[in-house]
Amino acid sequence: LHSEFESDIVLGTSLLNMYRKYGSVNDAQQVFDRLPQRNLISWNVIIATYAENARGEEVLQLYEKMVMETILPDRITFISILSTCSRSTDLANGCSIHHAIIRNSTESDVLIVSALITMYGKCGGLSEARKIFFELKEDNLIVWNSMITVYVQNGHVYEAIRLFEQMQLNGIGPDRVTLISVIRACSMSSFFHIGKQVHVSILCTSFQ
Repeated sequence: LHSEFESDIVLGTSLLNMYRKYGSVNDAQQVFDRLPQRNLISWNVIIATYAENARGEEVLQLYEKMVMETILPDRITFISILSTCSRSTDLANGCSIHHAIIRNSTESDVLIVSALITMYGKCGGLSEARKIFFELKEDNLIVWNSMITVYVQNGHVYEAIRLFEQMQLNGIGPDRVTLISVIRACSMSSFFHIGKQVHVSILCTSFQ
């Protein structure tokens, strides 16, 4: 299964990616352990492999080892770790990663902002999620969807509907993710008229 070709960082990383896609964590770890050199890409792949297989403790351990080897994380690293914290509702480590993101000056990255909002929303930090959202200086559908979804997940239906309306006033059109969240919000509340409007929107677009 393993050969001298694994000493080639490009081939080794390709093997890592293959095992990640098949969810074969042990094989991926064996390839990673045999790499004579590990760059940011190989670290991101092995961290993503564990994250995608709900192995949160190992994800955090790998991140610590990566930092110890003086490899600077990037948006892919942080998104994998934040997804792990979201899944395990690990607010403490989520906050720690948030601080690391700020230190790395990547807190304005749209995908990281979205992942932070999701993490705080799932970990009971709704006020922090709201703060991050409203401090964002640009309008982006992904981030609006994250905040609307967080509101719905936490039972803040009125806020979700208001945000949906504000999003459209800002000139941002909804997508499937937006509409699914808004429909769910309407089914949880008395916003039947909004639900009817969403239905009309679906009939008039390709979302159906």
